[in-house]
Amino acid sequence: MEKRKYLTKVLLIDSDEKFLDYEKQLLENIVPGSIFLALDGRQAYNIFREYYPDIIIMNSVLPLMNGNELISKIRETQTLIDTQIIVINDKYDVVEEAVVLKLGANNFITKPLKPVTLMNYFYNANKTVGLMQELRFEKYILEQNARIDSLTGLAN
Repeated sequence: MEKRKYLTKVLLIDSDEKFLDYEKQLLENIVPGSIFLALDGRQAYNIFREYYPDIIIMNSVLPLMNGNELISKIRETQTLIDTQIIVINDKYDVVEEAVVLKLGANNFITKPLKPVTLMNYFYNANKTVGLMQELRFEKYILEQNARIDSLTGLAN
């Protein structure tokens, strides 16, 4: 069976424009889809509501709406926890890590960020997204098969 390919929507959020550009440059050649950028929490939430990205890579310290508020709003918006959220913090803080993971982030990494680290986290998140999309597709096929008689093509 041939594996289906899905386009991935990625949202990068950081108030540091240089770091945001750095992240974008690292990922633009490996993201099979679109990359959106946001410099603050409100802008990020608006982009989230419009495009529903599959992966969010965000700094935990953001203007206008902090990272914890943003994660909470995203998770309360979703009926399923589909979006993979990777939080990047400026320094390691075990309490902050516990808080963001409890709020619904999937991973927590700290700066300075090695390119290979970001790429590995992205690949893992993208693999998870692909598996979820594949499961949704298979569920859809099963539902269609249950509704339509395979012999006659009529609705059950």
